[in-house]
Amino acid sequence: MVERYGPPSKRDGSSATWAWGEDGFIPDLDGQPLHEITTVSQFGARKTIQYRPCTTGFSADAEYRFRQHRETPIMPGCTALFTVGVSGGAQLSSVSFSLTDFDLIRQHVAEVDRQILEALTTNAPVAPADMDL
Repeated sequence: MVERYGPPSKRDGSSATWAWGEDGFIPDLDGQPLHEITTVSQFGARKTIQYRPCTTGFSADAEYRFRQHRETPIMPGCTALFTVGVSGGAQLSSVSFSLTDFDLIRQHVAEVDRQILEALTTNAPVAPADMDL
């Protein structure tokens, strides 16, 4: 993997992660400077959060749950994570791969939210979007 993609952004035991942010490949996840984002709740309360893109402060969970007001963005500043894990030994080894495309997740969440809100607030039938799920 290193020969093809270069050194990972982070190593953690028997796994390695390559990360991409808004400015491209992130060579050192833990060495990034802190970023700040201010979120506003549906009641107007403001909260400032410090985070490092693709690492801290935000969930990487891609499970969909409808929210009329989303105060916490989905992994801001992070475009994608590719993780490879290896377990086992000489006789039996297992390799796992995980690719999470946060740009696509954000696009799909916004579209599904839009469809649900449109269905709840209008009497017109809502045509489903043509999404690549």
